[in-house]
Amino acid sequence: MPRKPGEKLPTHSTELDGVTKAAVLLVSITPDAATKILKVMPAEQVEEVTREIASLGTVPPPLRSEIV
Repeated sequence: MPRKPGEKLPTHSTELDGVTKAAVLLVSITPDAATKILKVMPAEQVEEVTREIASLGTVPPPLRSEIV
């Protein structure tokens, strides 16, 4: 289930859905690598992940590391 706008991220990745994990991963890697991934994704998924990226806020480093 997608997070609500402004909803705080949990402390463990097991509490996140795939869209949020993908968003965290994409902001954690280099822009070139993220672009390559986004290019092969269907447009609907790119839109969904992009919305999630916009609403992420600050990702705690331990959560970022766990997802990557």
